[in-house]
Amino acid sequence: MEKRLGDFRWAVVDLDGTLFDSKKLFRKVLKLLAFLGLGFDSSGDNSSFENLAYRFFERIEGKNPRLFKGAREFLEKLKNSNVKILISTGSKLAIAERELDYAGVDFFEIILGREIPKKEHLLSFTKELNISLERFASDTFFIGDQLFDMKLAKKYGIHGIGITNTVNRRRLIEAGAEKVVESFKQLIELI
Repeated sequence: MEKRLGDFRWAVVDLDGTLFDSKKLFRKVLKLLAFLGLGFDSSGDNSSFENLAYRFFERIEGKNPRLFKGAREFLEKLKNSNVKILISTGSKLAIAERELDYAGVDFFEIILGREIPKKEHLLSFTKELNISLERFASDTFFIGDQLFDMKLAKKYGIHGIGITNTVNRRRLIEAGAEKVVESFKQLIELI
């Protein structure tokens, strides 16, 4: 990725674990579940585990998580560079909007929540913006903390930037991240 972030037209940003520090507790719960033998099943049937994780997120949603250090400044600098910011979250839309309002950040053109499967968010953005996927992909970067975020960006030819808030650098790169940063301070330097 040779372009400066401020030269892109759109930025897709994940919410939980990327902008909001809401996954520390989730990681602790995952470790506890693994310790208790309730983690991922090596046979590949993880439906009960995924259901448990989904219920966990429903419980913590709306608890007013705080922004990661530097996130507000990063969003302000993007907006001042005329980059349109789009949110892709696994949270319910109403809860995401309430959390963003509580945090005092209102920089977003479109916010998509779990009412639409996250794997369909990028295509939904193109429909909302009334542009082709090719045009969107060439002028968009996606910042996320999860492997799925990077795989999704790569699948659609979008520039993926992993942030190591919840997953390590090596795994984000393996999942398709073109660039990996450790903080919003590093992202600000890329604008």
